[in-house]
Order: sequence, then C-alpha cells, then structure tokens
Amino acid sequence: MKNAAGLGVIIRDSEGCVIGALAERIPLPISVATVEALACRRAVQFAKDLSIYEATFEGDAEIVTNALRAGASNHPEFGLVINDSLALASGFPLL
Repeated sequence: MKNAAGLGVIIRDSEGCVIGALAERIPLPISVATVEALACRRAVQFAKDLSIYEATFEGDAEIVTNALRAGASNHPEFGLVINDSLALASGFPLL
C-alpha cells in the first residue's frame, strides 16, 4: 500500500518478556506526530484487549507525550486522537 504508515506495539511484562505484539498498516496521516498519536491509541486499545490495565506507554513524539501528560489536547491534527487515548486509558491507574 502506497502512502501508508506502520503502527507497531509491543507489550512486555515487568521482566521485559513479550506478552503481546501488534503491527498494522494505516493510510498515511498528515504528520509524524499524528502517526504517533494513532499508535498510542492503538496501544491502549491493544492493552485493554489483552486485559492489561496497568501499563507504561512510550513514544517518540514529544508533542504527543506532552499532550498526553496534560490530560487533553485541542491540537487540530491529532487532538481528538489524544482525547480518545485518554478516554480509553481512564481505567488505568495513574503513575
């Protein structure tokens, strides 16, 4: 698929052993930060699908990480995706 991006998620236990992995292709969004936001939302959903409710999420885009830490986003490109991620993660404990 041309003009596509790949999302990759790996879930590890506290010992570092892989307990779940996921890879998906999506239509190419407008920015790298949007890809990161979509990957975050997919990671949260994947963790919930595996009944994992305590997790640490990592990403490369500082703008996305900062929006997640702020607890909301009104960014025109990916704000709704961030807010979806936060809503999905509402059952996770705050660390």
